[in-house]
Amino acid sequence: MEDGVEVMPIRVVAERVGVFRFGKHPLAPGMKVTANQVLGTLKGISVQDQVTAPRAGTILTVDIKDGEIAEFGRLLFTLEPAPDEGK
Repeated sequence: MEDGVEVMPIRVVAERVGVFRFGKHPLAPGMKVTANQVLGTLKGISVQDQVTAPRAGTILTVDIKDGEIAEFGRLLFTLEPAPDEGK
């Protein structure tokens, strides 16, 4: 809770079906991320999309493994917004 306002976690979900791949370094709970930071990629049959952090914050959960198939809407990460981002 920040200044009497509860800050809700941010859910990062798959926007398409594909195989999820981390970048050079896998992410873990407690790691800080910046807005629009690439968290990994989703590779479909003919397209590869970056999965990015919608806002700066701290990773609370990593809900997918490298090489795992993500269905549309699947939860990939949960982020706690950075204090200055929640306003």
